[in-house]
Amino acid sequence: MAINTETVTDADGNAYQTVRIGNQIWTAKNLSTTRFNDGTSIPLVKGKEYEDEHSYGNCWTPAYCWYDNDIRNKEKYGALYNWATVNTGKLAPKGWHVPTDEEWMELEAHLILNGYNADGTKQGNKIAKSLAASTDWGSVPNPGAIGNDFSKNNWSRFSALPSGWLDEDGFCYGQGEAGYWWSATDASGHSARYVALRNDQDNLWRDCNDKRRGFSVRLLLD
Repeated sequence: MAINTETVTDADGNAYQTVRIGNQIWTAKNLSTTRFNDGTSIPLVKGKEYEDEHSYGNCWTPAYCWYDNDIRNKEKYGALYNWATVNTGKLAPKGWHVPTDEEWMELEAHLILNGYNADGTKQGNKIAKSLAASTDWGSVPNPGAIGNDFSKNNWSRFSALPSGWLDEDGFCYGQGEAGYWWSATDASGHSARYVALRNDQDNLWRDCNDKRRGFSVRLLLD
């Protein structure tokens, strides 16, 4: 697998390289747009620790932030969006979309069945290293984990980085240790499906979380 020469451009004009993994084509970098595909602005909010008049904790409507309220995180890590922003269906440019939970599962299954587990097996979920970039993750001694032996990371060229997350109370955590990505799949009134990678784990983790949280977003070709 290799990074494609093709790029996709968001509503702000940011360009993203793409990567083919099995039958899917993904953006190889987290989304950083501040506008929807119809040109309207996504509200920027700040965490409570900055004593801003906007509190992320009540964000049941579309919103985004930069990790630690620092726009310098944009280029490397992208923006953190709440799920209401994803659920508008207007984040991706024409021909692209935020992947569903089932599409994340398709990526997982392809990598496992094609020998991308850290131990070379084709059963179980040990694909974290194949998805994670070889830089910026914290080092750990755990064999098979993302943070152990970076030379074996990123076989898939997905280039996932530990962009961290914003919790529902407006505090940022986990940059350097974990990355969280929304799916477009609802789970309940208050939660939606997501996937995550951690530097001390060997698996792609799938679960549900509070829709007010700020997670990263990748795009998938229609």
